[in-house]
Amino acid sequence: MSIAIKEITAENWFQALKLKVKDDQENYVASNAASIAQSKFHTFLNAMAFI
Repeated sequence: MSIAIKEITAENWFQALKLKVKDDQENYVASNAASIAQSKFHTFLNAMAFI
């Protein structure tokens, strides 16, 4: 299995939505959907994911 950090694009955004953190970490990070949406409105943000 290969893991890489990639920019979230139109081709892989749905794959990025499926990524999860451990249950005890959920209160510390925003959802993937919220982070992707923010990156489209705030040009200083660049959405990346381990895919």
